[in-house]
Amino acid sequence: MLLYQEKLLTDIEAKEMDHIAQVIISAHLQFCVCTFEKIQMKIEENPPIWADSVSDDLNCDPALVWANWQLSFPFESILRTFKYYTFFQQISQDDQICLFRHGAFETILVSWFTLFDAEQKLMLTPDFSAYMDRDFIKTIKTLGVIMLEIFDLGMKASHLRWTDSDIALFNALLLMNPERSDLCDKQIVGQIEAKLMQVLYRHLRCHHPNEPNMFLDILQLIPSIQEVNQIHLNAVQYIKRYEPQIFNSLPDVHRETYEGLLP
Repeated sequence: MLLYQEKLLTDIEAKEMDHIAQVIISAHLQFCVCTFEKIQMKIEENPPIWADSVSDDLNCDPALVWANWQLSFPFESILRTFKYYTFFQQISQDDQICLFRHGAFETILVSWFTLFDAEQKLMLTPDFSAYMDRDFIKTIKTLGVIMLEIFDLGMKASHLRWTDSDIALFNALLLMNPERSDLCDKQIVGQIEAKLMQVLYRHLRCHHPNEPNMFLDILQLIPSIQEVNQIHLNAVQYIKRYEPQIFNSLPDVHRETYEGLLP
């Protein structure tokens, strides 16, 4: 669990924090696929159906289902977002690659928080085509286990009433994790992480003044996000070992992202 201690900021420090937040939020709104506004536009263009109608598609050839699900991961747009951050350019290329490989799926999970409706207890599929509830996800053979984990995480998170700006800043914080294995310069990553903690805290205090516990509630999601990330990595590991033809059929960016994480 990350620890944070509030500190008073000088005017110069406060302006720096606000500038960092503006850069991160701008990149997120530009490159992220799952913003609230973009999802709403997609829904208005093509209203989602109920997932029961696509049940056969989700329960057909397991290899095809898994491969198609992987294609919903916007790794390229995530990488463009990360490269937009000035602080990401301050670290070595090897550490950039390390942080991207470890953090990419975690940031996808957080961006998917926009797909959940806590009141209706529904999740929109990542392609915005259908609504699913927990009972339906239980019937999915290939992806059911990990999708249940994602659903439970998303429902827990959706009670926080996120904005796109909140998600952007939280994802930036998740990315700069100095505890990632294989990092060369943990110190500089830790320093950037500490600054991003201040940025997120300041943003939430300004934009959610009536929710004083939101900062801590968000940080408490990190262990669950990391657990789901590990479940996904275990599945990728299994596919690579026992279904290599499926793994090799993935786009280059997917394979390159996973290769550095697998034994």
